[in-house]
Amino acid sequence: MMKRISGFWGLAMKYGLDEIKRFSLFPDEEAESIIREAYFSLTDKSWFAVNPEAHLPAGNGYLYKAYVDGETAGILVVLRPGLLASEFGISGVSADMDTVAVKPVFQGRSLMRRMMEMAEHDLKEDGIDTFLSTVHPENLPSRHTMEKMGYKKVFRGKMYGGFDRLLMMHRC
Repeated sequence: MMKRISGFWGLAMKYGLDEIKRFSLFPDEEAESIIREAYFSLTDKSWFAVNPEAHLPAGNGYLYKAYVDGETAGILVVLRPGLLASEFGISGVSADMDTVAVKPVFQGRSLMRRMMEMAEHDLKEDGIDTFLSTVHPENLPSRHTMEKMGYKKVFRGKMYGGFDRLLMMHRC
């Protein structure tokens, strides 16, 4: 049964999106496998600042999973409270859109946007007013998705051990 997701019923049907589910953040083998698959599919590994052998942390945050035709197609890890706001001196009650990974076969179906929209909707109800994420400046599909969602660049520099990154922020 398809769930209505952030008001995009028609697009969800067009791309076969079944639903997006939220879980408490904990180590998850399936999510870690999707992260590895997305990472190893990249030509330029610097676009994805992740240790493919690391495990998801347990703790404060959520894991969102997008399902297409019954298969887990993508994941979003959200950390709350966010760590980026305190690191950069940004006020507000924040959450970090920490990791997004979509299986290559499902890329181009707006799954990143759908998961981020659902997370923002859920977290706004919990009093979160500031959302932060990082993206490689040359990762135009992800960067444009965030910009269309209202994220603005607040910093450009080296992060995660020397990788070029944009810090993007969306206030609600």
